[in-house]
Amino acid sequence: MRWLVLCSVLVGATAHAQPNLKKEAAEHFTRGEAAQAAGHWRDAIAEYEQAYAALPHANALFNIAFCYEQLAEWARAADYYQSYLDLEQNPPDTVAVTDKIAKLRKLADAARPLHDTPRTQPIIIHQRPIEAPPPPPPPPAGPQPGLFHLGASYGLGYGEVPVERYLAHGGIRLAGMIDVDAIFGAFGKNDYALGGMARFNLLPGRPLAPFVRVALTLGYAKQDASSIAETKLPLGFEVGGGLQFGHAGVVTLDAVVRYVRGGWDSMTTTAESYANDSIAVAFDFGFVFDIGVSGGGR
Repeated sequence: MRWLVLCSVLVGATAHAQPNLKKEAAEHFTRGEAAQAAGHWRDAIAEYEQAYAALPHANALFNIAFCYEQLAEWARAADYYQSYLDLEQNPPDTVAVTDKIAKLRKLADAARPLHDTPRTQPIIIHQRPIEAPPPPPPPPAGPQPGLFHLGASYGLGYGEVPVERYLAHGGIRLAGMIDVDAIFGAFGKNDYALGGMARFNLLPGRPLAPFVRVALTLGYAKQDASSIAETKLPLGFEVGGGLQFGHAGVVTLDAVVRYVRGGWDSMTTTAESYANDSIAVAFDFGFVFDIGVSGGGR
């Protein structure tokens, strides 16, 4: 009677434990597959071993063998492949696995004289190729620091006496974005000037870029068109900005505000030039050779 009761208890306990072991084995096997897919071979081996301990299955042995193969531990891989064949008993891939075992044994024998311990450096299959580093970016197109440039512009000034404006200039570029130029200008028929101009490129290297500029000039202004007319030396200052188009050959459009002091008063001259102590607005169209700088204007 006691034997029957004990048997009944053992059968009930076994039936209850079996589903739990299957669930535990399945969970470890799933985690092993995830680690294997990520190339974490030793983590995968640990999970497969726990799955096999919970519920022995030939697939766990096969996967353990595969992971050891990727770790270049040929002897262990061969042993687990053989255990897979012994447990599965004539699986469909018997011939292929048998050949693999033979090859792994040869690899293990060849490696044994050179190394006392198995290799620990993993051999990862289906590894993504190492991409070559991208080539360095090309230098920005357009103006380069320290090179010379020449330019000219034509424009119109609007003030007390509207006049045409002609300007020639040339210089160098500093720090890749600041142009320093000497300028020579002709304004109307009797007003000439020498001076300097600085232009600040706000977006260096761009085919379409804004800029600001300032200029200071010392003029030579005749009172009228006669050869005996008196002259004065008006001082001019202007500030403005505009846009440039292109790189090596640059077209510029700009507008400036100009202040002149020390010239002829409009009541005492018939010359076509700016009057004394006048403020005017000028618009210029220019072209620069070699390096893009402002076409400028007085």
